[in-house]
Amino acid sequence: MWFLFAVVFAVLPTLGQYLSGRQMEGYVQPGFFVLASKAQLYVVSMGLAASALGQALWQMKLGNFPSGLVPASVGNVLILAVTTYLAATADGESMNATAVGQQSTVILLATLLTAGTSTYLCERGTTR
Repeated sequence: MWFLFAVVFAVLPTLGQYLSGRQMEGYVQPGFFVLASKAQLYVVSMGLAASALGQALWQMKLGNFPSGLVPASVGNVLILAVTTYLAATADGESMNATAVGQQSTVILLATLLTAGTSTYLCERGTTR
């Protein structure tokens, strides 16, 4: 459920833009990474990492802090730091859309790993 609501719904506007463009005459299909650069995956990654970090801090306040949560939280903090910088510079006119798409896709995958791990550990801890 986390993946569906947190990730899939976040990239739906880009999918809608892609499908809408396909209906237009003379539409040139962009490459995957160019399309990914338009999805603002940095912002999606920031939201996922921030919400996972907030959930981890809440677990710490409740006194339930599984040991694997520390490395995942450190990863989430690092992702927040990197994406804050990259998101601020990703919309420049001279930016290479393919490079932005590649970087943001890699960061999103790393975020899914750290935020997903953190969320899983927090949820597993609350069901015990």
